Amino acid sequence: MTTIQNHVAHQQTAAQNAAPTKDVSSVPTANAAVVIAKQIEAEKAVIADNLARIDTLTSKLTAVEKSAARQAEITDLKKRLAVQESELQIPNRHPKETALLQFAICETEARLAWLEKGQSRTDFWKGKLQEWKLEAGTLRSRLSDGGVTLDRRGIEMRLEWLDEAINEVSEDLEKVLWERVIN
Repeated sequence: MTTIQNHVAHQQTAAQNAAPTKDVSSVPTANAAVVIAKQIEAEKAVIADNLARIDTLTSKLTAVEKSAARQAEITDLKKRLAVQESELQIPNRHPKETALLQFAICETEARLAWLEKGQSRTDFWKGKLQEWKLEAGTLRSRLSDGGVTLDRRGIEMRLEWLDEAINEVSEDLEKVLWERVIN
């Protein structure tokens, strides 16, 4: 028997002990009907109480299960993020492959931000967009200063990726905002 079933059985036993069934054979018929009606009402009250307790326990169980599932997903996402970030460190990766991996990392981070902080995807991407714009501005100023000679191509490739990412995310955010306005 489950805990809930044990609890219900205990409640039923307690109800039977609290309101014992009367032998109504010697009671006049009218009085017997009243006694039986009172017993029925008492049983209904016990059943209603048990149903309310079952609902409460079910809600608690559901909340615990959701919390456990959420925690398991957070753990899985953190592992995935670590793997993705280590893959990003592999040298001589094709720029398109790197770009796809960077977007995959952002998607993982977006899901984590929602699960851990309740941050919406839109808010996450708005923040990421601001972060990328700031980085692009910094890289452009470094290139325009002329002081960058060693990794100029790497910076140019990163800027290229940032510009593409900024454009894509800006378009996606604009679509989301328009959909909200329309709906």
